Amino acid sequence: MGWFFVGIVGAFIRVAMVALVIVPVVFGYLAWRKFVAPLLRPSAERHYVGPVNAIETRAVVQGAVSDPRTR
Repeated sequence: MGWFFVGIVGAFIRVAMVALVIVPVVFGYLAWRKFVAPLLRPSAERHYVGPVNAIETRAVVQGAVSDPRTR
């Protein structure tokens, strides 16, 4: 019975040691994606059609720019 629990405790310790390595790497990657990557990405160009305060809908944009999606 004692050897059985030694195996369980040993497995728990191994999983905890792997988690101590994996969890910071995952959090570091997520932090990079959230805070650093947007600063490195070029900003999107905005082209407005009509007056500045117009609500952009497909009908407003369709008058100036052809629809690239073919049907």
